[in-house]
Amino acid sequence: MVEDIPASDRCVIPTWILRRIPGCAGGEAPLSVQLLRGGRNVNRNLRIDTRAGRFVLRQRIEEGPRPGADSLREVACHRAAAAVGVAPAVLDAAPDGGWILMDYIEGGTWTPMQLQSAEACAPWAPASSACTR
Repeated sequence: MVEDIPASDRCVIPTWILRRIPGCAGGEAPLSVQLLRGGRNVNRNLRIDTRAGRFVLRQRIEEGPRPGADSLREVACHRAAAAVGVAPAVLDAAPDGGWILMDYIEGGTWTPMQLQSAEACAPWAPASSACTR
C-alpha cells in the first residue's frame, strides 16, 4: 500500500539526502514520492521514483529514546541480509544510521506462511542463493 505525497509535502526528504539519490544528484526533483505502509511509527519509508530508477528511503523518526533500538546495528544487519540475498543492497546510509537508501523491489507483502517457508525466496536473491525458485 502506498500513498502519494504531494510535491508541496516532499520536504520530508532533506535536500542533502535527496541529492544522494540516483537521478536527483544534480538537483532534479523526483518523479514521485510515495509513503509506504509500515515502519511502526519508528521509521518513515518512502518510495522515490526518479529517471534513474526506483528507490526506498527509510528515515528514522526522531522522537525520543527507543530502548533496544540501534540504528547502526540495523544498517549492519540490512547489509548482511543483502549479502546473502534476502534484502536489497544498501546504496547509501547515514553515518549514524538515521536513514538508509536502497533499491525498490516490486512485490507484495509476505504472508505468515511465506515467512515460515524454507522454499520462499526474495525476488532479488541471486540465482546461486540457497533459495529454490
